[in-house]
Amino acid sequence: MSNQIITGKVTNEDDEELIGVTVTVQGTTLMNVTDSDGMYSIQTESENALVFSYTGYSPITKYVGSESVINVVMILAVQMD
Repeated sequence: MSNQIITGKVTNEDDEELIGVTVTVQGTTLMNVTDSDGMYSIQTESENALVFSYTGYSPITKYVGSESVINVVMILAVQMD
């Protein structure tokens, strides 16, 4: 197990920074939120996954592995009427 700090930027499809995206280590209570520049930092083990969630957008799961920077593009959720 390798504990590491993961950083990155979260944007939308128009390359706009998203403020307040919740970044959670899957299966734990460890979490952080993106700042005013869409940036985040979180400490986790290399075998874990990060879950990115934001109101109105589809959640995204990214596995950490050997990555130290994980940038994410959030996609609007499709609403069915």
